[in-house]
Amino acid sequence: MKGKLKRKNYKQLLPIPLSWFRFLPMPRSFGEWVIKKISTKDPTITETKQGWLSRAVQKRIKTLMHAPMFHFKGWLISNLPLFSGSTVVIAASKTFNPREILETLEKEGCNILCTIGDKTVRDIIDVLKSDETLDPDKISKNLLLILSGAAPFSAQSKQLWWDYFPDTMICDTVGQTEAVILPTLYVPGDELKSNQFDYLRDKIRIVDPVTGEEVKPGEEGEGWFKVDALPTMKEYFGDKAKTSKTIKDGWLHSGDLYKVCEDGKHILLIGRIKETIVTGGEKIHPPEVEEVLNTHPKVYESVVIGVPDPKWGYSVLALVKLKKKEDASPELKEELIAYCKERMASYKKPRFVEFVDSFPSTPAGKIKRAELREMYKDYLKTSD
Repeated sequence: MKGKLKRKNYKQLLPIPLSWFRFLPMPRSFGEWVIKKISTKDPTITETKQGWLSRAVQKRIKTLMHAPMFHFKGWLISNLPLFSGSTVVIAASKTFNPREILETLEKEGCNILCTIGDKTVRDIIDVLKSDETLDPDKISKNLLLILSGAAPFSAQSKQLWWDYFPDTMICDTVGQTEAVILPTLYVPGDELKSNQFDYLRDKIRIVDPVTGEEVKPGEEGEGWFKVDALPTMKEYFGDKAKTSKTIKDGWLHSGDLYKVCEDGKHILLIGRIKETIVTGGEKIHPPEVEEVLNTHPKVYESVVIGVPDPKWGYSVLALVKLKKKEDASPELKEELIAYCKERMASYKKPRFVEFVDSFPSTPAGKIKRAELREMYKDYLKTSD
């Protein structure tokens, strides 16, 4: 399937208009394909001059939304489609239920699915692998797009999705309830990237949190969003002190760590600054290590945390869910550590590896990293 989006198109996305499908510009080559998947009737114009889906197409779109609904993404996805005349299908469960998601996609013929990064996508694929009654081909007849946000969405997980749903577009977004959703749209056939977005310099700054200076290409810093140029909150209701710490001189400080790519045109979401592991004076970002671990042929999913270490401050512990439980062994632990060492700076490799069957998650499906850190806070004491 052919069709590419021009990067410059993203600059017209912000601020986000009220029309839901103006948020996702479609390449013109997809017009006929979109209308065919939604309806074989009413051969009306499928796109506007700006490349947006026409209202005739919008009104036939069904978007599947699951809990929770209280943050910005929940508000956006559950309301904006309605403003465009589209239909919103809300999952019945109060928590993320991957089986229900798949069954609803098939039953209701939904065109758009909203997810939360790696964890939810992998949970959905897990169910597909174990239940032969669920047919991805039937779901694909209607599914146009998977929209992910609120958690890192790696290239490996994107490819895993395409392995089962090769004809869907993938929209990876970055943002938070306080500010902005910045999208990157992948058309089938595109080269997949992990958490890479356009660097809109007039609206976004990547700043050294210590010096307050913008970082150079190849360097990391906190993401700042310009309040009068992007959709941002006005304030934390009833909390002026917290508001003043978050919004300073017209810039909202996100608390997220980004790296400016060498080309100076793109940024990479690294993760939350507060989740950075400092070991022996060196900083390690869990998603960076997890992405390497997840490429190992025996690893299905991993979570990297820091555990207190009297010598180094913190040490890196990798919690790994294997594709096959029977592969677990002390030898594989050493193999995974060596595997990381060969593919990244040696100090970033996990010092310890533990195999797990699952990870605790929120009702939305996000991994509870704080709970894992609490569970393993005495890891070195108990492992000695």
